[in-house]
Amino acid sequence: IRIQQDIYDETDAALEAQITTLTERLDAQEESLAARLHALDAVIAELESQDLLLDAALQSLNLVLYGRRDGESW
Repeated sequence: IRIQQDIYDETDAALEAQITTLTERLDAQEESLAARLHALDAVIAELESQDLLLDAALQSLNLVLYGRRDGESW
């Protein structure tokens, strides 16, 4: 009975070590993905800002070239 208990204890310790290792790997992966998501959010914000700037520039060009804004009639 003692030998069987020792085997169970060893198996339990090995499983706990595997669980700890996998949990640490998942935590690191989660941190990495969160950092990438944060970086992508920053890129999206920059692109949205550029979109607004380009829209304003195009409206300005239309006003200068044609004397009106998009959607306005003569």
